[in-house]
Amino acid sequence: MTVYVESNFVLEQALQQEQCDACDAIVDLAASGRISLVVPAFSLAEPHQALELKEKARNRLSNELQWHISELGRSRAYRAVPDDFGALVSILIRSAERERESLQDAIAGLLKTVLLLYRSTRPSSALPANSRPVWECLDRTPSFSRPSLAICKTILPPRVAS
Repeated sequence: MTVYVESNFVLEQALQQEQCDACDAIVDLAASGRISLVVPAFSLAEPHQALELKEKARNRLSNELQWHISELGRSRAYRAVPDDFGALVSILIRSAERERESLQDAIAGLLKTVLLLYRSTRPSSALPANSRPVWECLDRTPSFSRPSLAICKTILPPRVAS
């Protein structure tokens, strides 16, 4: 059996949301060879864009919240408020870093078990071992708009040792 997953699957697993246990079970089935797991390359790139948008929204919220907290803190009745909300602002800022790391880990794990599909004019013999052009696997003309090997090569930047 072939199971085809896309961006939401990757995000669900990376962010450990409500259905992450089901995602993990599917990946385990693929790792054991009971199913084939197929993911288009763009589904590994799109989650990065989604997290970037989330991060920008959180940064805007954080900046606005910090301004309002600062204004409240000028008043005697609310001088303690900035201390109370500092942790919330910190969580908003730190969450983006954690989510990026989790996404990289999820993608690294998926790449060990998936068949990666991407749009290519290269012959199959020139592709990485776990990759195939979309039309070879799905028996149809490629219809994806953005996948490319260049995107795939930049998905997992080298980690800097801490």
